[in-house]
Amino acid sequence: MLHKGAAIEVVIAEVAQGSYQLQLVVALHAGRRTLMTATRQPRAFRSLDTLRGHLKTLGIGKTLVRLELLP
Repeated sequence: MLHKGAAIEVVIAEVAQGSYQLQLVVALHAGRRTLMTATRQPRAFRSLDTLRGHLKTLGIGKTLVRLELLP
């Protein structure tokens, strides 16, 4: 989806203390799509630095990236 330009926005959501998920807001779909593992489990990142590196490998270009942290 990222390579075809379907992603409108990428959301990095803190789902637990020190655990982050990559979620996509995609054109023509309601809601968000969470990045999943090969076993269909939500992919969790333990650090923002690791997630940043993963985003760079995806080649998202100039897509808006938003960070949502827990209170």
